[in-house]
Amino acid sequence: GLAAGPGVRDRGRDRQREACDCEPHGQSADRRRTSEPTVAGEVGTVGPMVHRTSFRVRFGELDPYNHVNHAVYVAWFEAGRGEALEAAGMSLQHMASQGWQVVVTELHVRFRVAAVAGDEVIVETWLTEVGGATSRWAQRAMLGDTVLCEAELRAGSTDAHGKPIRTPREVADALRTMVLATPSNE
Repeated sequence: GLAAGPGVRDRGRDRQREACDCEPHGQSADRRRTSEPTVAGEVGTVGPMVHRTSFRVRFGELDPYNHVNHAVYVAWFEAGRGEALEAAGMSLQHMASQGWQVVVTELHVRFRVAAVAGDEVIVETWLTEVGGATSRWAQRAMLGDTVLCEAELRAGSTDAHGKPIRTPREVADALRTMVLATPSNE
């Protein structure tokens, strides 16, 4: 899910955090991962946002065929959603401190083209729908203009004990800034 639950550490995310200070994309070429929100439309307008997070493929992420292992894309998508939430002003830590979390309830992934060692993969993250207690997310891993992998998922809001709740209004409003039917390839 987006959240591992109260008191549970996400070691993969910790590993990624140790490898990157999450500086804006392009400021540090030797970083493992960078993150950058992009707003569609005029600069300064409130509107649909596609969040982009960059990953460089490492040797340990490869399968025996020298392609990125399928599970790595899911981990990248997880990190991309967390970064997108932070860019929208909603860190997972803040949500937990408020007594609620966002958890994945459905996930569909389609693999198209394999990435290999050294590739710079961009994960794009946006929402397609925000409801009272659920949201629908779309993501894609890109290598240049090539779509490597796509994901669609449904996430639900729960209290700290996993009981479904309505998404707090201010959070739903922030999530709506990330609603977009399909991003353009820029």
